[in-house]
Amino acid sequence: MMDYATFREAVLQNFMDYAPVSVINGELRVFQVGKDNEMKEALSVIVDSDVRDTWPIVYLDKLYENYLTCDNLPGVLVSAGNFLEQGYKGIEKSYQMLDADNLRMNVEMEIVNTQLNQRLLENAPHKEFQDLSVIYRWPIASDLVFTDVSTVTNTILEKTGVTEEELYRCAVENTRKKNKPKIISIEETMEGKLDKFDFGPDVADKEAYLQQIIADAKANPQSTMWVLSNEHGQNGAIQMVYEENLRKIGEMMKTDLYIVPSSRHEVIVVSDGYSSVGQLEDMLMDVNQDVDERKNFLSNNVYHYDRTKRKVTVVTDNPVQEHNMVSPVITENRIGR
Repeated sequence: MMDYATFREAVLQNFMDYAPVSVINGELRVFQVGKDNEMKEALSVIVDSDVRDTWPIVYLDKLYENYLTCDNLPGVLVSAGNFLEQGYKGIEKSYQMLDADNLRMNVEMEIVNTQLNQRLLENAPHKEFQDLSVIYRWPIASDLVFTDVSTVTNTILEKTGVTEEELYRCAVENTRKKNKPKIISIEETMEGKLDKFDFGPDVADKEAYLQQIIADAKANPQSTMWVLSNEHGQNGAIQMVYEENLRKIGEMMKTDLYIVPSSRHEVIVVSDGYSSVGQLEDMLMDVNQDVDERKNFLSNNVYHYDRTKRKVTVVTDNPVQEHNMVSPVITENRIGR
């Protein structure tokens, strides 16, 4: 039996030898995918990438489980290839079944970096938000694949007859209902992870110490960082587009705010007296230099929220650099078990 690392390498080297004819001319790729509150590796064969932004995937850990059960690598690869083939058929069926009512009831919003997604934005309705763009997603499902989402394109609008104004109005409301905002202090993100933190030799009871600093943060909200996301922790950066979320944090701190778009899953919000723009800019740049986090890249810029004007503005000028471009496009969609 191979260990996981050896199995992974064998899959990547041999997968296309067992792929069905329908995907044999595609490109084999591995993705980092958010699932069950963690990132997992998934594999797909990308077909017609110029006209698609959605494709089926299989999770490598699931393939490994199958391999441990049967000890038959070729059989595992054949099964995975057939799954991808059926997944593509399911996607096409979902597109055919999409109608105006389905789109209005299920469309939601997501936010992406404008500069990184020019090709996508040329063919999709969107609204600009500073150096970012709000795009629209609708769920894809079939009997054969796990439900996920696809980008709403101009072609989909034409097919369904839904206007951009309707699309935006429905997406705003659906996202608000289905992905409720979550605002917690940076200290609260440590809960359940105390083994990863060292509070120093004088701290004997980590749990008691953590609860004390959480209480201190809530008593003095302008003295710490706050994480704005959604209850699922996935694609939560869109919550900063909802002005009521920023207003709520501003009322809690009784100050204007700086917003650090740390990833597509969440943003960091602080009082504008907490730190200088330059320090926050440096912090953001450090996060964006992390190779492991490039898949989550959102922006290089820091924003400011004015409580009186109830308006967000960008306060730095840092375009996307070449090293950001090499990461997988964050709007790639996936379907998997």
